[in-house]
Amino acid sequence: MLRLTQAFPDLTIQATADFQEITDRMEVEKVEEIWRNWLRPQEGDTEDRLSLQHPSTDQEYTENMEVDQEEEVLQHPLAIQNSRLLALPNEILQDIAIRYFRDVDIARLGLSCKEAYARILSVDAPVWRARHRQMFDVTPKDPDELHSEYSARSIVLRHKLDIKKDSLIDIHEWLYEMLTMLWEAMYVSLPVGAVSKTYELVLKTVMSVDFLNRPVSPNPSDIFYSLHLCLTALALDDEICTSCYREDYCIVIVYSVQEHIASWPFIDHQESCLWKLMHFRNFWQRHLMNPTEATFYGSFSQLPKELKPKVRKTDGSNPKDLSKSWLGYYSCIHPLPHGIGRFTGRQANTGRQSCADLDSHLDQVELMTLEIESRSSEHFWPATCSSIIPVAQDWGVPDSREYFKGCQNTLGGASDASNPMFGFTEPIQQDFGGIFGWIRICFTISERVGRGQVPAWVEGAEGWVHGYEAMLIPGGRLMIGRWVDLKDESGNGPFIFWDV
Repeated sequence: MLRLTQAFPDLTIQATADFQEITDRMEVEKVEEIWRNWLRPQEGDTEDRLSLQHPSTDQEYTENMEVDQEEEVLQHPLAIQNSRLLALPNEILQDIAIRYFRDVDIARLGLSCKEAYARILSVDAPVWRARHRQMFDVTPKDPDELHSEYSARSIVLRHKLDIKKDSLIDIHEWLYEMLTMLWEAMYVSLPVGAVSKTYELVLKTVMSVDFLNRPVSPNPSDIFYSLHLCLTALALDDEICTSCYREDYCIVIVYSVQEHIASWPFIDHQESCLWKLMHFRNFWQRHLMNPTEATFYGSFSQLPKELKPKVRKTDGSNPKDLSKSWLGYYSCIHPLPHGIGRFTGRQANTGRQSCADLDSHLDQVELMTLEIESRSSEHFWPATCSSIIPVAQDWGVPDSREYFKGCQNTLGGASDASNPMFGFTEPIQQDFGGIFGWIRICFTISERVGRGQVPAWVEGAEGWVHGYEAMLIPGGRLMIGRWVDLKDESGNGPFIFWDV
C-alpha cells in the first residue's frame, strides 16, 4: 500500500484535496446522526448492546436515512461519482482514508456516493481493521464484529457521560463499552512494560468525565459497580481523583452491625455482592484520600507512587495468578456501637469511623505487608477458620480451589516479627457485572508463637486469629473485603490490599 502511495504522490495529494473539498461541505452533526441511525438492538443480546448495522442493499442504504439526508448525501452537488478519487486503486484510496482523516471524515467520504461506501465503509474494507489496530490492543477477526465494535467504541469514547442527565440506554452503553475495553486491557498479553493502547483510551475517557469522584448513581447496576471496582486504583490516585463523601457508603454495612457473620460467606459464588463491596471501596476512597478524616490518609499519601495501587499488571505475569507481595490496611472500631440507630447517627456524619484515629487513638497507622511464599499442596483450612469462613461446597469450585502459605508483617518491620498466614483462592464462575475474572480469596493470619508452642489457630490455644475474606478484583492487582476476629465475631471491619 505504501509503495502505491509513493508511486503516485501528485495523484494522492490531488485526491486528498478533492476529498477535503467534498467533506467540508457536509455537516459533522448530520453525518454523526446518520451513523447513530444505523444502531439497532441485536436480537438475543442479553446485554442490550447496540451494534452497528451496515446497509447491505441499495434499499437498506436509503432507508437508513431521512429523506432530506438522503437527498444531500446521494445527490450532493459535490458527490464524487466522477471524481478522480474513485479512479484511484483501492489501496491508495484506503491509505488516504487511514492516514489523513478522522473517523467523521471517513464517514463523510463513504457517504458521498454508493461506490465510495462500498469501497470504504463496507464491513470488509481494510480501513476499519487498520483504524482498530491503531487504537486498540485486540482486533476481532470477524469483519462484522470488528465493524460493530469499532463503531460502538468510537461513539462512547466521544460521549461526555452525565450520570444524572443521560438516558439509561446511553449510560448502559457507555458503562458496557468502557468495561469491556478495560477488561481487554487487563488481560491482553503484551511485552513487559508495554503500554496498552486500550487502557490509555479508557484512562483518558474516565478522566474527562465526573465518574470516579462521586461513585454513586440514581440508577445503580452491577455493571456500574463492576466498572468502579475495577477502577479502584484510579479512585485512589490523587492526581486523578478526589475523596468521596461519607454518605457514599453505609457504615453499618462496612462494620457488619447486627449481622450474624457466620451464617453465610461474605463473598457468594452465586449471588452478586458487588453492591456490598462498593460500600467497602467507598469507605477506603474516603479514608485514604481525605486528610480531614485523620485516619489512613497520612500513611497512604506518603507512599511513593510505585508502591500505590495499579489497575493492570505490566510485568508479564498472568492476571489470574496470585501475586507474591501485597500492601494494605485493615480498619476496626472499638467499642462497636450497639444498635443500628447509634451507628448511623454520629458515626455516619462526624463521629469516629475507625480506631486508626490519629486525633485520639494512634500516633501513626502501620501499613501491612503480605508475602505469599508458595502454593501449598496441603488442603489446609482448619475448623477454627471454616466455622466462620467456609469453603465453597456446592458451587462446582473445589477442583479449582488453590491453597497457599505466607507471612504477614508491617512495612519496614523485622523479618523475625512476621505472623504466619495460610489460605486459598476460589475462581468465581459467574460474570458479575458483565465480566469474568472475579476470585474469592480467604486467608487467616494468626499471632506468632514461639517454637514448640501450640499455634494460635488451634481451638483453645492462646493468641489472636483473624480471618480475611475478600474479592480479588479482575486484573489480579487488588482485593477488597472483610476481616473477622475468629475468636470474637464482634471484632470485624473492612480491609484492602494491593500487589506491589
